[in-house]
Amino acid sequence: MIRRRLLAALFLCLALGSAGPGALAAKPPKKPAPAARKGRLRLDLNGEWQSRPEAPGGEADHWQSTPPRMTMPAHVPELATPTRISAGAVWYWKRFTVPANWPKQTIRLLFGGVREKCRVWVNGEAAGQHSGEAEPFDLNLTRVLAPGAECLISLRAEGTGGMTPAIWQSVTLISHDEAYIS
Repeated sequence: MIRRRLLAALFLCLALGSAGPGALAAKPPKKPAPAARKGRLRLDLNGEWQSRPEAPGGEADHWQSTPPRMTMPAHVPELATPTRISAGAVWYWKRFTVPANWPKQTIRLLFGGVREKCRVWVNGEAAGQHSGEAEPFDLNLTRVLAPGAECLISLRAEGTGGMTPAIWQSVTLISHDEAYIS
């Protein structure tokens, strides 16, 4: 048994030695570096938003374009709404300025997760909707946002089946070239 191991080791040494010095240290040929491409520009929209549980007539009172006077601060992302309601709807609002260096770019609003159903407006104009709390989603806002202008995002989150409505994952605005892989 020992003789077999010694013979195998000797054979391996002879085989490697005949391949020439540095046979084990041979490196694969270098691949060309990937071509440079424009990076995506990002604006983090996490942090303080305004919120309010939906009162009767919330949408009818044009909350999508003008927040009501009485709102409460909410930290986004959050695990529960400030009122700790377990069903119903909560509205969220965020004002920000689109960076002026984003012209001629596609602009998307990325949500990491909103519990459980939501509708989104930008400057009072419907931008999209989504169902499913665990799935990230994005909305193409190129047609409704102007670089350098102030923007108001309004979001109505609706909880169902005992789920607390909330923006519970990060929110980011990105600018990128027209070609896009999410």
